[in-house]
Amino acid sequence: MLNTVASSTLNEPGRAFSTPGSIFTATFHTSSPVAWGFDDGGFIYRDATGNPIYDPSTMNGNGTTIPAAAEAVEYADPLKSLGFSRSATGPGKLDGRPHVVDQPFGAGRAVMFGHNPFYRSWKEGDERVVLNALLYPTTAAQPPAARLVAAEKAEPLAEPLRRSQLPAVASRPVRAAHGTDRDVRIQVARKHSAKLKRAVKAAKLPKKLRKQVRYVRSGRTITLVVKGARRVNNDHARGEWVRRVVGRLDKRRVKVLFAQL
Repeated sequence: MLNTVASSTLNEPGRAFSTPGSIFTATFHTSSPVAWGFDDGGFIYRDATGNPIYDPSTMNGNGTTIPAAAEAVEYADPLKSLGFSRSATGPGKLDGRPHVVDQPFGAGRAVMFGHNPFYRSWKEGDERVVLNALLYPTTAAQPPAARLVAAEKAEPLAEPLRRSQLPAVASRPVRAAHGTDRDVRIQVARKHSAKLKRAVKAAKLPKKLRKQVRYVRSGRTITLVVKGARRVNNDHARGEWVRRVVGRLDKRRVKVLFAQL
């Protein structure tokens, strides 16, 4: 069983433990496949002060020595805060603590992260670690030098075509296109058309957006489209009326088939 330590126990005298959106130096143990590809090291991003902090004394359940592979990623010792250093105060005993844990569990393995690796979508540093954990390669790790030799032996690229060899292509004007990713879309079954419209009306959308409301019927579905609503730089205001629409649909037991909010 892996225990965590409350952040309050890491406070230094007179300093609050606070790491909202903070980057720290890290040690990657490439003996664990979860840390493969980080031969040159990397960093840890704590998205919130309340992220779990693992207690190394419980990692084996009996307080014995922790194998390096168990601590796939750990905070550097000594620890340094980078980038958003002003938001990282009182790091206390983060130094050397496990951050990404790779442990056997039943017939498989459990990989635990000390933060949300999907915070604000994909982050490059987490992408490799998450994919490593999902795929968990069990073949022997290929050292960087071997990868370089393999690349040098690869078949060379063909020479680029000369301009005279390129096919003739007619010049065509670029057509203006509307980016549908800027629209708010809520799709329900067509039999719930009246309920969808009543929910939108009751949600009291801002006056400017009411003119952008459209309903698109297709087969057995109907989709509310609020054109350009996601382009407005006010996520809070949009979230309020979107929640009212979805809440009324849920209250009337209308299943949302698709949503782009």
